[in-house]
Amino acid sequence: MIDLMSARLKNPFAFFAIAAAIVSCSRDPERVTVRNVESLIRDNHLQAAMQTTDAYLKQHPDAVDLLRLRVIIALKADQLDFAATALHALPPGDRVVAQALSHRDMVVRTNAARLIDECSIAVEPQLLIRGLRDPVPSVRRYCARVLGESRQPVAVKPLFHLLQDDNWYVRAEAASALGQIGDPRAAGWLARLLSDSDGFVRYSAATALREVACAENREVLLTFFRQAKGERQLNIAVALAKLAEPAALGSLTNAITDDNADVRRRVAEALGDYGRSAATNALELLLNDSDPKVREQAKHSLSQTRG
Repeated sequence: MIDLMSARLKNPFAFFAIAAAIVSCSRDPERVTVRNVESLIRDNHLQAAMQTTDAYLKQHPDAVDLLRLRVIIALKADQLDFAATALHALPPGDRVVAQALSHRDMVVRTNAARLIDECSIAVEPQLLIRGLRDPVPSVRRYCARVLGESRQPVAVKPLFHLLQDDNWYVRAEAASALGQIGDPRAAGWLARLLSDSDGFVRYSAATALREVACAENREVLLTFFRQAKGERQLNIAVALAKLAEPAALGSLTNAITDDNADVRRRVAEALGDYGRSAATNALELLLNDSDPKVREQAKHSLSQTRG
């Protein structure tokens, strides 16, 4: 037996294989614990999973895989505050957030996207763009929101596709994100979304359209404006006001008596982009509006009208 062992040790490859086996055995307890915890998470035994994780970390505080699992358990349990705390125990930029965003469990993915948004966690834009294709609407909308807040130009085209999403909340978040990014190419897409069946989506699209309006897409906006009617035409007029477009002025002044106070407030804001002689009369009428927010906006717009 001794001779056989000696013969094997003369072979360097056999030596390294034995050494690797010894190292592997020394790591087995951690691997076994990881597998046990993952099984408990799958079976939704989250308290047991956390207890098992904490017991191992008490003896081995630097066990990275178990530290990551604490984050996953917290996300699965809808405990975002605890997940954020657990994340701080890992090195900055650790891959656990990326893992969570691609996790097989929809709750983990949703809360990972939410954690990224609410805690402003820096992640690769491509991970968020991949999240735009997630089958869970809440993942798509959180990823869209983060891409907008971080103003990622690479997200513009993927966000275009979400404007036709089956979920109204996703469409609204995609529109808002495009407005924050400010790419002029979004104007046509947003103008089409002004016909959406959902009022919140239409409002988000109108707000975003005003944000992206610029000289580069003036003609596109004018084309849509001339073809539109009613609420849709007014929303495009509000966007065109940012460019002090004369063609939109009539639609704006006609809307100062609209029944909706928020419409009147937005009109008062838009009229502030025009010269004093063009907008003064309408804004002075809005100074006597029944809604205090409209009056406040009219006063502000009058102070900034260009002479």
